[in-house]
Amino acid sequence: MVFLTSRSSNKSRLLERNCTFKVVKSLGVKGAPKVTIALLDQEDLRALAHLMNSYPSVLKEKALMAVAPK
Repeated sequence: MVFLTSRSSNKSRLLERNCTFKVVKSLGVKGAPKVTIALLDQEDLRALAHLMNSYPSVLKEKALMAVAPK
């Protein structure tokens, strides 16, 4: 489980541990590295960690929306 307190330190921790990338990649989303960066930049990190741990289907929807052409 990922616990978050400070945005910059936790963003670094998520990137260092690579857990966000691994989860996004496991969802089968194309361009997982870019999607991961987009999610980390756009989403509240606490909410993102909660989605990763509890609601992978919702995370997949957000990941697909992050790469969808606008």
